[in-house]
Amino acid sequence: MHRYSNIGNKVKIRIGNKAIPSARPFSIDDFLLTLDGSGPSLTCGVKGDWQGLYRRFVSSANFVGWLANRNKDVNAQLKAQYVEALCSADLGSKVLATKHHVEIVDLVLRVRQRIIELEEANEKRHQLVRQIVSILSGVDEDLKQILVWV
Repeated sequence: MHRYSNIGNKVKIRIGNKAIPSARPFSIDDFLLTLDGSGPSLTCGVKGDWQGLYRRFVSSANFVGWLANRNKDVNAQLKAQYVEALCSADLGSKVLATKHHVEIVDLVLRVRQRIIELEEANEKRHQLVRQIVSILSGVDEDLKQILVWV
């Protein structure tokens, strides 16, 4: 089940005008399909009714807590990848010239929100502040005035 909910390296995060991605909802049917192809990862060749076992686990009281913790972990990983994407994004004037003003305002609001969430000494926070400076230096004066007050 851990492998099914793992984000691995498959996720490509684009900053565009999108919010932080979140974990996909759990589907027992989708999960059981993954068992057919690769089976449980810790079976060591043991045969058995894996689908029945997992169906019982999903209907148990323990599953709700496990899923909540797993979703929390996956969402934290996605958020970290999103912050990394914001930090490394090219936000120069050439890129900003292709964006509408409302997209730039939205981007600045999202970057500022991530700055607020990070601790003062965090290097990612400093990188995000530099991104805001880069955005401000790459837009016209009218938009710059709006962004300073947002």
